[in-house]
Amino acid sequence: MLQKMLSAFEAPTTVVAALAWPKFSLSSLLIATRLRRRGIRPTTIIDAGANEGQFAIAMAHVFPDATIHSFEPDPKTYRRLARNVRRYSRVHTHELALGDRRGESQFHVNTDAQVSSLLPASEERKRAFPNARTTGTIVVKTDTLSRFFADLDVAQPVLLKLDVQGYEHRILEGAGGFLPKVDYVLTETAIRPLYVGEVPCGHMTGILENLGFSLDLVADWHHSPRDGTVIELDLLFARGSDREPR
Repeated sequence: MLQKMLSAFEAPTTVVAALAWPKFSLSSLLIATRLRRRGIRPTTIIDAGANEGQFAIAMAHVFPDATIHSFEPDPKTYRRLARNVRRYSRVHTHELALGDRRGESQFHVNTDAQVSSLLPASEERKRAFPNARTTGTIVVKTDTLSRFFADLDVAQPVLLKLDVQGYEHRILEGAGGFLPKVDYVLTETAIRPLYVGEVPCGHMTGILENLGFSLDLVADWHHSPRDGTVIELDLLFARGSDREPR
């Protein structure tokens, strides 16, 4: 991780981004840059699990002509998201959790807002991140991709980014008739489940393959602070891709 950070910050653009962007994430910048180098050019980006806007801001800079829809259900985090992206006219924010049904759900709030989830943390996550503790639950609104975008025009190519702490497969279950409009799925996936009910990487890959997507790129990876092993991957899947995965 240290080597990744040092090499990234050798680039002047990275230093400028870290200083000038309202919310900077090295991981988000690296992912956006790797997508562009891979030839991905989304017109619409659906940012499920937006947190404070790290990914949306990186994508807005790397793909300035794209329209971005960012979803964040936690009211406190959503307010920071809305504030951070207000200068980006093509980023639209929604205080909502995407999932497999429309209604309300319990949301597990963590001391680290980036790992708050609709699912409770597993013992594996608690061991790997002992300082990230669940502080309680709140009720948040939920909806499906198919219902939310039913009356909205969505220009292709569409990139669906899923970073919802174990709930990614449930969003796909609720995508319904919207899924054929999606050209790329960028999903965070765990090697072993970090949330109760999360499906592991191999299962997630099988789900996406059954939906007509093929693995195209390993966009990023995350290590356990406890022992340094890789515990999560950010994987890009392309619809019907016959390109050699990287």
